[in-house]
Amino acid sequence: MNREQEISVRHNAFGEVDVDYYIAQANAQRCEVFAKALQKLGSLFVNLLGFSMSRRPVAVVQPSSC
Repeated sequence: MNREQEISVRHNAFGEVDVDYYIAQANAQRCEVFAKALQKLGSLFVNLLGFSMSRRPVAVVQPSSC
């Protein structure tokens, strides 16, 4: 079975691997993953807070008989 794959590698003007390009790509992907994780964490927090607020006991005030 042939396991070789053709991978295109971006090169800079000097013919070397364009490391800056790949670092920028990795940073962009990492930022995207962090943003999605924070969105999920935020929605989890809102759902948890909403659930706890709906289960909070409500104080009933009795009118005084003065």
